[in-house]
Amino acid sequence: MTFRKKDNARTARMQIRLLPEEVAMIEEQARKAGLSTSEFVRTCALSRRIAVRYDTEAVDAVTELAETVGQLRDAVAGGGHPFDQEAFRALGATCIQALERMVLA
Repeated sequence: MTFRKKDNARTARMQIRLLPEEVAMIEEQARKAGLSTSEFVRTCALSRRIAVRYDTEAVDAVTELAETVGQLRDAVAGGGHPFDQEAFRALGATCIQALERMVLA
C-alpha cells in the first residue's frame, strides 16, 4: 500500500538541536494544543496565536474547586455556625483532589 502525500507548499526543511527534555516538552505542549509538533513550532516561532482547546475535566475541576473555596469562605464568614474541624478537613481534601485533577489533566 502506498501513501500519497497531500499537496503542501512547505518544501523547505530546517534542523535544530534540542535536548531530549526540550523535545519531550515541545511534543507535550503540541499534543495539549491539538497540533502536530511541526505546526506547533511554526506557530510559536512565527508569533501566531494558538487556539485554546479546553480540557473539560480540568474546567470541571476548577469549577468544583471554586465552589469548595466558596463554601469555606461562607463557613468562616458566617460566624453563626460552630467551627467543625472535620467539615473543614473534608472541604480541604476536596480542594486538594480538584487541584490534583487539574495538574494531572
